[in-house]
Amino acid sequence: MADASYCRIAPGGLRPPLAYARLIGAIVVMVLPSSPWLRAADTVRTSKGPITGKIESVGKLEIRVERSAGKVESYHANEVQYVSFDGEPPKLNLARTAAIAGRCEEALRLLADLGAPLPDRKELKDDLEYYQAMCTAKLALAGAGDLGDAVRRMRAFVQTHPESHHYFAACELLGDLFAAVRSYPNALEQYTFVEQAPWPDYKMRGAVSRGRVQLAQQNFDAALAAFASVIALADQNKGDLVEAQRVAAVLGKAEALAGKGNYDEAVSLLEGVMSAADPENAELHAHAYVVLGNCLKKADRKRAALLAYLHVDVLYDSFPEWHAIALENLAELWTAAGEPKRAAEALAVLDERYKSRARKTP
Repeated sequence: MADASYCRIAPGGLRPPLAYARLIGAIVVMVLPSSPWLRAADTVRTSKGPITGKIESVGKLEIRVERSAGKVESYHANEVQYVSFDGEPPKLNLARTAAIAGRCEEALRLLADLGAPLPDRKELKDDLEYYQAMCTAKLALAGAGDLGDAVRRMRAFVQTHPESHHYFAACELLGDLFAAVRSYPNALEQYTFVEQAPWPDYKMRGAVSRGRVQLAQQNFDAALAAFASVIALADQNKGDLVEAQRVAAVLGKAEALAGKGNYDEAVSLLEGVMSAADPENAELHAHAYVVLGNCLKKADRKRAALLAYLHVDVLYDSFPEWHAIALENLAELWTAAGEPKRAAEALAVLDERYKSRARKTP
């Protein structure tokens, strides 16, 4: 039988069970400051799911996270989708979500007015600076911002944050900006940095971008070599990220072939990509129809090219990069077809939605 004295009031007025509870509470308070897994935690969202703990270090190749019982785990930077930090203002998470979803104007508004002070953590402030530069860059590339300002911001980030887990993505974006202002040697330098990443998908991304710069310079043999290197890497590696770059390389190869006059082979490649593509992959179809239009235009099949670009204008206008290119070509082709009113309509949309591109359009 239980000792009856256990239920009596103990000296000092506390029942023993309550005294034990107070003791346990005191122990927890003593442990909390030295136990990151018992505190509110940082979150590293990877392609395989969220990881919670205390970020120990951030580098361009990996993020190290202290998890339970002092165990430290490492995650490759190319697997990291985003990082959220303990104690960050709620608006920062909203801004990050908007930036990743491509709602860059909304993200910049939120970042400009977070409504609360930031924790004094370098990696958090670095993250904030990246998203500001990234959104500025993407808006400029879409024709809704100043390319010169975007170049300055992204170049400053790359130069001052060489160990950020965003480093390779930032180099790629900076290369895209340089390509947009036709500073091709600088663009190629940035894409070379991307190719130096240790992961196949990033090596492929760098080579695809390098091939596109060669296309812009009409150096079709060099472009074909770049795209061939990507396709060869894809044959040796698997995964969704690798497959996306393989398809991008095939699209680039088709455009390079058209540049060399091999129109039938180019169109055959494009038809193969489009027939095999998931119908729900709208961005891929937008890209493919633009490349198809480019190939048909070079082959002097202007009516067929016009129809290809119209697909983008009617069905895939939510992808600024490809929609703007389609509108530029539609304006030209409608004029050639004796349809000045429709050409003017295409230019009006281009001017309204992609102002910086419209100013460069003859």
